[in-house]
Amino acid sequence: MIGFDQVVFGYGASPLLRIPSLTIEAGRSMAIIGPSGAGKTTLLSLIAGILTPQSGALSIFGTNIGALSDVERRRFRSRTIGFVFQDFRLMPYLTVFDNILHPYRIADQLTVCEGTRQSAQALAGSLGLGDKLGRYPEALSQGERQRVAIARALVTEPKIILADEPTGNLDMRTKRVCLDLLLEKARARQATFLMVTHDAGLLEQFDRVVDISDYGG
Repeated sequence: MIGFDQVVFGYGASPLLRIPSLTIEAGRSMAIIGPSGAGKTTLLSLIAGILTPQSGALSIFGTNIGALSDVERRRFRSRTIGFVFQDFRLMPYLTVFDNILHPYRIADQLTVCEGTRQSAQALAGSLGLGDKLGRYPEALSQGERQRVAIARALVTEPKIILADEPTGNLDMRTKRVCLDLLLEKARARQATFLMVTHDAGLLEQFDRVVDISDYGG
């Protein structure tokens, strides 16, 4: 479970988000909507421990994220959270296959084995990337890069999946395939799935919709 208790966060003197109380049950899916600049990405970054609250408490499975050190937050994130970034954040010097497996390379508690490689290949295949595993990001379209980012977020089988506009660069058919896969993987593992989106046509697939404007500073 993810719980916000009197959380305030802002850049400079003015709060961007003020969340008196917000609980997100484990295993549920939630869409986050709202205008640009309202704090949708910031909310995901707080949950991931990339940012920390200025005040209040943010707990994930009973752990107060703000009370952890930088190293402890990175370790917690690597074993608990898969993040699909809006700007992909792929490593240009790594192939598609190695980009998907990158979380295992940077976390000391995760180990690459044959089963891991097979899972990565299966994920890539389900996202239409099976014939592109040896390519580098510069040789991919925007949509293909987005799908690599999705596979990377799922490969560690995280308890929480965070996705920042993961379907924004995709055509309608691929958009549905990717969202269905994210929801399927989350539900199969009883993982919590939070997704930022501007696409009203996708909202009916989520258990819950939260408008970030309700928590503006």
